Amino acid sequence: MNVNLNTHESAITPIERLLRQRLGDKVLLRIQLPVQLDDYSEPEPDISVVKLNPLDYEDHHSNASQVFLLIEIADSSLKYDREVKAIA
Repeated sequence: MNVNLNTHESAITPIERLLRQRLGDKVLLRIQLPVQLDDYSEPEPDISVVKLNPLDYEDHHSNASQVFLLIEIADSSLKYDREVKAIA
């Protein structure tokens, strides 16, 4: 799997900018940080839109009940993401 990081990173930046413009400080944007979905699953999506937390998740990762939206940027890794990472 050969991922062009510049393409990947350059896709994250405008999405993050757009979300910040539209959502302001109503939510917290977390970039490439873990989200605890259950006891066995803690993916690291490219962008997570989560509920505000007074400690900014200092003492825990955001969890499924705190997530509004998860965004994973996939181009050359799409097949791998859907078939391998989805099962893991």
